[in-house]
Amino acid sequence: MSAGRVVGGRRVELLTRASELARAEWVAGCGLLEVVAEWAVANPGDGLVPQRTRLEMASERAMVLAGDGTPSVAETAAATLGLEIGLSQWQACRLVADVLDLRYRLPRIWTLVQGHGVRPGHARLVAAKTRLLSVEQAAVVDAEVVGMISAVTYGGLLTAIDAAVVRADPEGARVRAETAARWRGVRVGRESEDGAIDVHARLDAPDGIALGEMVKRYGRLLRDNRDRLPECVPDRDPQSVDEWEALALGLLRLPFVTCRVLLELGCPDLFDAAMDLFTATDNGDTPDSGTDAHQPGDDHDPDVDHPGAARSGDADTDRAEADPAGAGSSDTEPAAADLIADHPTQDHPTDDHAGDAVPRDDVPPGDAQSDGDHHCPDPRSGDRTRADRQDHDTDRTRDATRNHRDAAQDRNAAQDRNAAQDRDAARERDAARERALRALIRGIDPHKLLPLSVLHVHIGESAVRGDHAVARVEDLGPQLADTVLRWLRTGTRLHITPVIDPASVTAVDRYETPTWMREALLARNPRSVFPFSGRISRLMEMDHTIAYLPPPIGPPGQTGPHNLGPMATGEHRVKTFGTVRVRQVEPGTFIWHTETGRVIITNPAGTHDLGTGPWTQQLWHAATRPPHHKTAD
Repeated sequence: MSAGRVVGGRRVELLTRASELARAEWVAGCGLLEVVAEWAVANPGDGLVPQRTRLEMASERAMVLAGDGTPSVAETAAATLGLEIGLSQWQACRLVADVLDLRYRLPRIWTLVQGHGVRPGHARLVAAKTRLLSVEQAAVVDAEVVGMISAVTYGGLLTAIDAAVVRADPEGARVRAETAARWRGVRVGRESEDGAIDVHARLDAPDGIALGEMVKRYGRLLRDNRDRLPECVPDRDPQSVDEWEALALGLLRLPFVTCRVLLELGCPDLFDAAMDLFTATDNGDTPDSGTDAHQPGDDHDPDVDHPGAARSGDADTDRAEADPAGAGSSDTEPAAADLIADHPTQDHPTDDHAGDAVPRDDVPPGDAQSDGDHHCPDPRSGDRTRADRQDHDTDRTRDATRNHRDAAQDRNAAQDRNAAQDRDAARERDAARERALRALIRGIDPHKLLPLSVLHVHIGESAVRGDHAVARVEDLGPQLADTVLRWLRTGTRLHITPVIDPASVTAVDRYETPTWMREALLARNPRSVFPFSGRISRLMEMDHTIAYLPPPIGPPGQTGPHNLGPMATGEHRVKTFGTVRVRQVEPGTFIWHTETGRVIITNPAGTHDLGTGPWTQQLWHAATRPPHHKTAD
């Protein structure tokens, strides 16, 4: 039971201590804002060169960091303050700007800061969100927000500030909304998570819709033909529709691969209009000769290609010889017409000349004979005529049946020939399409279609050994070496550059930094060498640690890794025009000395604040000792 009371008492003690520290942090934060305000007053921009003038490169400038109605400050003031409190130049400038807005534009909230009655982060949020407003509009927001600033959460305060800003400046809110609506662009994330990265694009509605449909179509095409994809398409084993569309969007960076996939799989008939040209050329004909090299039957004997027509003509001739009266009948289905016209039971034949061979029942027997002969018919002659007619009808029926059978065989043979010709034509057109596609491809230089992107990868000995190596990729952060290898294997044209060894780079006798030396310096110090800086960019300036003196005043070899370090432009100006001093004790390691005597070391491992103790001053003096100086034994 005693132990329980001890534990319970310990809990209360810890909670009380945490509350006291949080309150102390709150108070210390407000106190820091007050000190920053006094620092800005102590470093005015009066008498300095204004921003954006031709003289700004020659001296320190007067900087307007905050909103309307705030005074200017000296250019190096914020960075000098940042060196003492562990902030980068950009962070220090933001801090000074927030304090100036609070002091000169938000008096009610500034009163709470002075009384330590507001969280410093909440006060700075109001200052940052009202920076673009006029002094009068900022005062409206100040009066509306001050009553709730200490009672709401950070998210609730953000919502309240946005609403107050819209009410204070409706016209500005409308303009900002229109400006945001007009913005168009593509943004690629700078940080990579598990080898992936976010891409955000804002386009005109028609372009965005068309691009989305193109990606969907491309993704479906890849998914539906996954077993027929060219080898140049990376195999990432996508499973979902989203993964296929992501693969399609990624392949758009390779125009030649995209063109090939769309032509071969998505538009197989795209070159149909050009196939005849290539077919005629391959057969020795010119495209304008009008020769159709693939007309059915052009290369065959008519007697062989059209046996049905020949047999039909022979049958018609036989029928004409057997029955001259039927020679003028129609060619379509002659056998059926003959059967209808000459059927024994037909009372009224349709052929106009049939009466010449067939006695008609409505004419007297005596009138059936010619006018020149008058005699009685012989009964046996009538019997022979009827028998001959029956034999003739049988022959005609047999001929019609044979003609029907021959016509059917002719039609089947013609269909077989047409099918064979269609197959041959299809094969020829496929070959012509392939020749047309190859002719197009031969005229394209795929290297000109590939995007140019440079990937800067920094690896150590572990990456060379392959022991679960981690590589640092500029703008993407740390990645597994295996992930980087997979990137380089997927549709990438590699340009291998020599390994950069910063230790092997020699100095030159000129002010400008050569490109090869710049690459070596960025490999040694990829981050700015200014204290607490987080700037990583290949556009940084190369600063001479000891100012360059042109010959013959200066010594030879001033531009080299031993006397150069990358910095952002603003940091470079602070080092040039401010009170901070620096020495490079060895290539890549810099010792900085601030106005208060604080000693800071920067190297590829980061920023190390050594404080202001006596031994740090001895370290600084040792760093500034001339190289030829020798200590006494």
